[in-house]
Amino acid sequence: MRLKILDQTKALYSKLPKSRDEVFTYPLDWDELERNRVLEKVAKPWIAKKIKEYLGVEEMAMISLVVGQIAARVSP
Repeated sequence: MRLKILDQTKALYSKLPKSRDEVFTYPLDWDELERNRVLEKVAKPWIAKKIKEYLGVEEMAMISLVVGQIAARVSP
């Protein structure tokens, strides 16, 4: 079971863009992201963590701004 999960993770990782240009032009499947609530479950906690690292406090207004821009599907 663990080997299967590891293989799936490696396969997924190999599909991810590696260069900056690839990251900014990578097409997102917004429907899939919304269906799996990725923004709420993964992105928002990560954004909150990074803002706290940079600013030293968990600034809710900044977190809401960033999350809102992503949810609005604003291009990079």
